[in-house]
Amino acid sequence: MEFLVGSGILRRSQLDGGYDGSPARFVAERGKMVQQGYLTNEPYAYEHEVEQWGKPLAYQLVHDAGYPIYPEALVMRPRDKAALAGCLSRLVPILQRAAVDYAAHPEATNERISDLVQKMGGYPYSTQRAAWAVEKMISEGILAGGAHTRDTVGDFDPARVQRSIEVVTPILTGQGKTVPPLAAGDLATNEFTAPGVGLEPKPEKPSR
Repeated sequence: MEFLVGSGILRRSQLDGGYDGSPARFVAERGKMVQQGYLTNEPYAYEHEVEQWGKPLAYQLVHDAGYPIYPEALVMRPRDKAALAGCLSRLVPILQRAAVDYAAHPEATNERISDLVQKMGGYPYSTQRAAWAVEKMISEGILAGGAHTRDTVGDFDPARVQRSIEVVTPILTGQGKTVPPLAAGDLATNEFTAPGVGLEPKPEKPSR
């Protein structure tokens, strides 16, 4: 949100941080607002599972607004890298293959996720919504080969990492935080990724 305000896309007076996951405010406003959410979740739910709305939503990815971060990346402390290197060299390719296999055949995993969410008392998550999520992740390039090597899932593009640093650093310093000088190599590595483990490239959509 600080990026959207600082870049002039939104005014601070337009923000309301009270979203709790409920569609009530959006429905009450008759859609005359922009709501933060996940492309892989809210658009399907609002159209197919929220009776008070029941029609398609327009959306835009924050990435396309100029915020190119890698959300929810797997991380470790730099001091632990040497000790974990052997594990990571085996684990990361497994995670890559799991992503590729899931994209190709998501049905069984989607059923398991939906069942677990229900058993744990979470917000209802249908297999239909999960199928939509996979479709959108692939069609929008969210799950794809990286921009750095198009045939590899899970790799980092150093130029994109550097751009993220350039975007986020002034936001944090503006909040009074101290940010040390950083380069892409300080934050991300492709040392443990297995080249060539990836989906078929989708040249019509950039990787997210």
